[in-house]
Amino acid sequence: MTPAPVPAILRADCDEKHARLRQAFGEAGLELPAGGDFEEQLRLVLAFSDFAAESLVRDPALLAGLQAAGLLDRPAGPGELAARLDVFLQETPDAENLALRLRRFRRREMVRIAWRDLAGLAELAETTGDLSDLAEACLDQSLAFLHRRQCADFGTPLHADGTPMGLVVLALGKLGARELNFSSDIDLIFAYPAAGETASPPVSRIHLSSSATSATPRPMRRLTE
Repeated sequence: MTPAPVPAILRADCDEKHARLRQAFGEAGLELPAGGDFEEQLRLVLAFSDFAAESLVRDPALLAGLQAAGLLDRPAGPGELAARLDVFLQETPDAENLALRLRRFRRREMVRIAWRDLAGLAELAETTGDLSDLAEACLDQSLAFLHRRQCADFGTPLHADGTPMGLVVLALGKLGARELNFSSDIDLIFAYPAAGETASPPVSRIHLSSSATSATPRPMRRLTE
């Protein structure tokens, strides 16, 4: 598919962003990718997304990596985004570093999703589905990380029969419907499946859930910083 041309009213702004991007690539010792429809797609992304433009100027390696891996040219497969995040977060030492890594991953994926959307490579269902998968993966990883830390500090919460118990998160609104857009908030309900406590020392499920739910949004809020 041949990308549509940049509207005349946006060309001057697009040219300025393109010049800044070329300079950033040069200063980073990288060569700006080219070939095929790439240049036309890049100009559309720069013209219509200040977020993408600033992200690429700030981190030229982001675009080089996405292009070299072929991630701009094809849709993500089922579970692929979550798998990439799992690798990206390997050996995360603490919650502060978790927030930093999540923020970097989110920026990379948001640029990828915006690129495919603005370049006309993705249908609406792909864009909203990828944005929903991104939010879900970040939430899952945040919750899993903090759950492991709390289990290490307080013990694993258990059902009455001794089986381990996890936290339940219900997604409402657009995330629940898998219809997130680029400016959507996420609405969540945190719950626990049953009454219980940790083995030793005993800590109630209510106390542990309250502690986890107060901690989980912090890395998520930091995603937008």
